[in-house]
Amino acid sequence: SASVMVGDKPSDIVAGRAAHVAACIRIADAIDHASCDIADPPADFTCANLAEAARWLLEHEETRIA
Repeated sequence: SASVMVGDKPSDIVAGRAAHVAACIRIADAIDHASCDIADPPADFTCANLAEAARWLLEHEETRIA
């Protein structure tokens, strides 16, 4: 699947994994960022805002589609 999940809660990542999307991205503020590293299941990428998420997606586009 070339679909991705972008969310701000662990439950969003769980939903993305259940849907078998190509990547799961968690947007977290600075206070919550540390807890994202131990989330179960972990996100493929954790960032501070949607712009960072978009940059990561563009940089990893070929990997997701392959």
